[in-house]
Amino acid sequence: MSYTRDWDESVPTNDNYGYDIDNYIRQLREDVAERLSSMVYGFVNGETSLEDSIKDLNFYVQTTPATPTASYGKVYAKTASGKAELHWLDQDGDEVQLTDGGKINYAAITVTADSITQAMIQLDNNSSLIGRNAADDGDVELIKANASDEAELPTKTIVADTSEMASSAAPTTDAGISNKKYVDDSVAAIAVGTPVTGSLVSGTVYQASGDGMLTVWASGGGFTVYSDAATPPTDVADKDTVSANDYSGVRNCHVLIPANHYVEVDANVSYRWVPFGSGTLT
Repeated sequence: MSYTRDWDESVPTNDNYGYDIDNYIRQLREDVAERLSSMVYGFVNGETSLEDSIKDLNFYVQTTPATPTASYGKVYAKTASGKAELHWLDQDGDEVQLTDGGKINYAAITVTADSITQAMIQLDNNSSLIGRNAADDGDVELIKANASDEAELPTKTIVADTSEMASSAAPTTDAGISNKKYVDDSVAAIAVGTPVTGSLVSGTVYQASGDGMLTVWASGGGFTVYSDAATPPTDVADKDTVSANDYSGVRNCHVLIPANHYVEVDANVSYRWVPFGSGTLT
């Protein structure tokens, strides 16, 4: 809008009559209210209770704003991409564009080592949150919002050793498990130890110091293998029984024995112990 009068500090003059002064005082009040009433409360009747309150601030586009003096900063509007956008200028002449397309210009935000709490950043579809590397010579993609409003991590994502990644849902594919390589490497690293053969005495309790496969066999009659975490073990791990008239064949069974579990048989048998690592059966 246009003001009713220009701001003229030359009136009233020293030659004006006294009866003109009241007119000039009234015009001054009108001029001040006309310029401030749209931004600041208190220049319109009925606004006396809204002391020290701001309505809004209107920024007109500046072409080349002057650099502030020491200890001052400046907020102003400047044309960017064909429209007025809010900017900040510090005493060193460093300029930052604060808004972009009607939104906060997140590209201008610099995160330091200090923590940020309760912060929200809105990403458009197929846009990414970008960080700056420590050398300040390149960008690092932190996270992306895809076309379906889902968060995507960058292709190369490093998970810190101390981070906790937990879920109550089963993975949909093996390749989707975040620690798949760690699991694969661990499985591949399980070495089969040197097999040990010998005899197990009926009624004697043995203990496995590590995981392993126990194969038990005997000629003639059947037998039962007991194994659990208690001693003496009472859980039947496996057994081989034959009829009273069949003692000609060699009977055998195979049992996986966890580390620190106990083993007992009810007959004298031969055995073969294959440790998964270096565990023993003694």
